Amino acid sequence: MRLRTIIPTLALLALAGFALSPYDLGTFRDYRIMVYLKYWRVIEPPVVNPILLVERLESDDTSLQIDAAHSAGFLDADPRIVRGLLGFIDRADVEAAAKDVAIWSLGELRVVEARRPLELRRGDPDVNQENLERALGKIDGRIVRTFLPE
Repeated sequence: MRLRTIIPTLALLALAGFALSPYDLGTFRDYRIMVYLKYWRVIEPPVVNPILLVERLESDDTSLQIDAAHSAGFLDADPRIVRGLLGFIDRADVEAAAKDVAIWSLGELRVVEARRPLELRRGDPDVNQENLERALGKIDGRIVRTFLPE
């Protein structure tokens, strides 16, 4: 077997082993690994579970919120996910860092409907303006999709 095929195969097996470990089986972490594999085109089946993502966005746990917002940016633009992200950035009880990740995801999804709500956040001191402008640039098609969030 050639080295070029062995390394990707071992990497895929390591990720699968991690995802199926008894410590995290059935958790959101497993789902996030599947999202990365889909984004990198390692797997092709749809891995969209908008209900799980929106449920995590509605959580009071900041780390779950950030994981869900980040994962959403790697998927296809499902209307339920977009509505969930837009509602998420409107919530007063959400930390600014979590909102910035949601704004990044809206930019990655390139949903034109998100343009106006994002434009309304220009000048908002609680929003990272550089991140906001990059998201708007992605929606307009001026900025290419990145491998990981900036």
